[in-house]
Amino acid sequence: MSEVFNIKRFWNYFVTDTRNAWNNYGISLLLVAFMPLISFVLVELTSLVANGSLTDFAMPFKVTLAWTCVIVVILSFPVKHYGHITDKRFGSDFVLLPVSVFEKTLSLILVSCVVLPLFFVLVSGSVDLILSTIPAYGDSLISGVFQLFDRTAQEFFYSGIEVSRIAAVLQILAMWTSSILFFILGAIVFKRGKVAKTILVSMALSFVVMLLMIAITNAFDMPSVLEKLFAVDDLRAFNVILNICNFVGIAVPMVLIYFRLRTIKH
Repeated sequence: MSEVFNIKRFWNYFVTDTRNAWNNYGISLLLVAFMPLISFVLVELTSLVANGSLTDFAMPFKVTLAWTCVIVVILSFPVKHYGHITDKRFGSDFVLLPVSVFEKTLSLILVSCVVLPLFFVLVSGSVDLILSTIPAYGDSLISGVFQLFDRTAQEFFYSGIEVSRIAAVLQILAMWTSSILFFILGAIVFKRGKVAKTILVSMALSFVVMLLMIAITNAFDMPSVLEKLFAVDDLRAFNVILNICNFVGIAVPMVLIYFRLRTIKH
C-alpha cells in the first residue's frame, strides 16, 4: 500500500472528514445559509409594525447580506473545523491518524473549496429562489447579480472589452479558494486568536504588497503600462497577470498548509 496516496484509504478519510465538518459546522452553516429568509422575515415584520404594510426587499441589501454571509463562513469555518489541530489533546489524535499528510491536505482542500461552497450555494440559492416567488422579496439574488453583471459587461463592451459570466464566476471561486485556504492556514498555525492574528497577517501582507507596488510605480511609467494592459489589444496580458495572482494566492497557502500539517507535533 502506498504511503503517500491510496485511493481507498483517502476516500474513507475524506468521508470521515466531511462527516466531521458537518458535525462541527453543519448547524452554523445552515443558519448562515438561511439568513436570506431570516432577514426577510425580520425586515417585513419591522415594516408591518412601523408602517402597517410590507416593504420591498432591496437588491443592494441582498447583495450586502450575501457578501456578509460569505465572509462569516470564511472566517468561522476554518477555526470550527480545523482549529483543534493545534490543541494538544485533539491534535495528537489528528497527527496519529493512519493517513498520509498528502491525503489529509487533499481532503482539507476538497472539503473547504468544493464541498463547503457547493452545499452553501445550493442551500442559500434554493432559499433565495423560493423567496423570489413572494412579490415583496422581488427578484432572486442570482438573477439580480447577473443583471448587474450584464449591465457592467455591456459598459465594458462599449469600450471594446468583452467579459463573460464564466470568467466572473471563476474569479469569485478563486477569491473564495484563496481566502478560505489562507484562514485555514492561520487556524492551524496560531494556537490562540486565530482569526484576529490571521487578519493582522493579511493586513501586513497587503501593506508589503502596497509598498512593492509603490516601488514598481516609481521605477516604471505605470500609467502608460496600465493603459496598455487595459487596452483591447493587450487585454490578454492583463488576464495573464490576473491568473498568475490567482495561482499564487491559491498555490502558496496549499503548500504552506501541507508543510504545516507535515511538521505539526504535540
